[in-house]
Amino acid sequence: MGMTNQQKLQTLRNLTGPELFSVIVKELGSGPVYIPPDGDGAIREPRNLKIQVDFLSPEFEGEPLGKVYQVLAKRYNLSTRQIKRILKQHTSGSR
Repeated sequence: MGMTNQQKLQTLRNLTGPELFSVIVKELGSGPVYIPPDGDGAIREPRNLKIQVDFLSPEFEGEPLGKVYQVLAKRYNLSTRQIKRILKQHTSGSR
């Protein structure tokens, strides 16, 4: 059988320490928080969609692709290679 909510809270407190645990509780309030098995993936997908939206925005209209990749890489703290890979996955690569 899985851990009870109380056990999960105690584990979280043990991992974070009492001060950070208090901040987490205050920020997230009461109610359930679902943590998917691939927590990083759950964070990456919305970020990748934001990158796609930025790429297609009028901000970059007429700009060379190399410059656009550099700006997005700096904006999202990624490499230009990562930006290209993300855009290839989400778009046809054209604006």
